[in-house]
Amino acid sequence: MNNLGQLIGAIVLIGVAGLFAATDAAISTVSIARVEELVRDERPGAVRLARVMAERPRFINLCVLLRIACEVSATVVLAAFLDDYFGVSWGLVSAAAIMTVVSFVAIGVGPRTIGRQNAYSISLLAALPLQAISIVLTPVSRLLVLIGNALTPGRGFRNGPFASEIELR
Repeated sequence: MNNLGQLIGAIVLIGVAGLFAATDAAISTVSIARVEELVRDERPGAVRLARVMAERPRFINLCVLLRIACEVSATVVLAAFLDDYFGVSWGLVSAAAIMTVVSFVAIGVGPRTIGRQNAYSISLLAALPLQAISIVLTPVSRLLVLIGNALTPGRGFRNGPFASEIELR
């Protein structure tokens, strides 16, 4: 991958991570009662969203997994890009510093705010792609939750720590 390709790749990965962060925030915010109302009103995508809401923790885990994969990948690609200009040591330090700020602002604050502000429209749009992606990646997500629970002292959470019913309420 050439230098410009690496930089563009990192930027695209940051954008995709932001989409998953916004989707996570949106799905966490929507009300099941309101989704049922959307289904009754026959709003496009509402039936799919109702299926997502029926297994909300599973889909939140999937969004978190995909966001993290994109963030880490963006960091690695950015480090490779910066290595050509600053060498390995300064390239890694620079990539870590840049991605800390970018992750907080461009993946954390901005997209999560947009996800909460536009929860229903984002959730309706994301329901179908999430269901498609989940066919392949839910087993991976569940395995990672099991490993995390095995490594964590005390009783773990069957659906992962990212979405409990109390938090969702």
